[in-house]
Amino acid sequence: MKTAVAVLALLAAFTGPSAAQAPATQAALIAVATAKGTTWMQLPRSGDYMRSFPTRARLEHVGGQASVRCTIAFDGRLTDCQVLSETPPSYGFGPAAVDLAHHMRITPVTPAGRNLAGQTIDLPFSMGL
Repeated sequence: MKTAVAVLALLAAFTGPSAAQAPATQAALIAVATAKGTTWMQLPRSGDYMRSFPTRARLEHVGGQASVRCTIAFDGRLTDCQVLSETPPSYGFGPAAVDLAHHMRITPVTPAGRNLAGQTIDLPFSMGL
């Protein structure tokens, strides 16, 4: 059974010490994940986004989208992530989304007591400059 989650990548300014170190041309993304009955224990940090954004896309000022499907582990980590789609092709947004997914952890049991371990979750990402 799949759990569908919408992950909206929002363009935002970095705050705190990492802001001064981040080049202005790089993407500043904050992932906001929402789904009925799910709680996120961990989302990627700003530095994770900076490292994951595809180099070619950054150099050419190109944004893109990717969707990945991952398996929820017993501890909430997302494993076995596979790229479902990526636009535009050949810029590396699929692998970037997989990398970001590995920085996310979901509460593996819903408030209603439903165990999510072993199920898959689809995560759409939108990345921009």
